[in-house]
Amino acid sequence: MQTTDVTEGNDIWFVARVLRPDNVILSRDDIASSATALQVRVYDLSRDSLSTGANGREVHSADFADTALTTLLLTSTSSSPLTNDGYWDGVDDVGYNFKLQLAWDQAKYEAGHRYQIEFAFLTDSYGSIRWAQQFYVRSLLAV
Repeated sequence: MQTTDVTEGNDIWFVARVLRPDNVILSRDDIASSATALQVRVYDLSRDSLSTGANGREVHSADFADTALTTLLLTSTSSSPLTNDGYWDGVDDVGYNFKLQLAWDQAKYEAGHRYQIEFAFLTDSYGSIRWAQQFYVRSLLAV
């Protein structure tokens, strides 16, 4: 699982190359018509409680309708080109098809805590396609 470090107070950007189970690039054509076509959940792994709410591990959630995915799922069809720019940062020459900005003010992530963000796309033919990434928040004072 990929882990990213971020300094507190900064937005966090996530990029990924999302594939269908048949190893074809996921595109907007594959996504189900739904108000919850993409679900994003953020969990504070540093907390002891597994419950949700103010004292639980889930600190942020967001659902995106299929009509809102134009800026998140960048490929309109499986033959669309992938993006290979500064966000991909030389991971490989192929590129990515998914980009999400997690704004700092959405959950005010705490310095010294490790978080896991989980993504789930609902598709018409392949069910849910899920993946997760972790990030660690460094104190601004420690930079």
